Amino acid sequence: MRRPDQTQSLARWLAAEQAGRTEEAEAALAQLCAALPRPAPRAGFADAVLARVRIAGATEGYGLFASRWFKAAMALCGASTISLLMGLPAVWRAVSGAWSSAKLIQAAVSSIVELDQWLVAVLSVGAKLMLLGRMLADALAIVPVAALAAACVLVSALAFRFLRGLITGDRRWVYVDPI
Repeated sequence: MRRPDQTQSLARWLAAEQAGRTEEAEAALAQLCAALPRPAPRAGFADAVLARVRIAGATEGYGLFASRWFKAAMALCGASTISLLMGLPAVWRAVSGAWSSAKLIQAAVSSIVELDQWLVAVLSVGAKLMLLGRMLADALAIVPVAALAAACVLVSALAFRFLRGLITGDRRWVYVDPI
């Protein structure tokens, strides 16, 4: 049930809205919203949640991080990381003797030359395809050649239609000689 001050605020808000007084309507609506109860959990809610978490933790064996196997795996990972970091300078010295800056520069230059040769081969094929396209375009610019090409396309479309009907029509094996 509404309190009398809420009813008066509601009546003030409705009257201001109907009259077109927006500032007064906003103030009355703000007063109505301020009078609404704030949502809050019931008393003891946090204790109930914590109790359920404790029960779930006890039944699951305290989770993955409390497992002995997990702790052993983490210790093994740490030990292998430390040993790798300690042995890294020796590995670097062994590898750095096999590689020199001259060999690195030579490998980079040779890879750039190979990439350039590949690009030249691709572009030469592309140039030949462009030449073929220009020749076809020049030939199709002549009216009798274009009409002949259109007729060939129509004949092949009709042939495709009839062949498709023949291929998909009868799928039984009655036309095969029995063995």
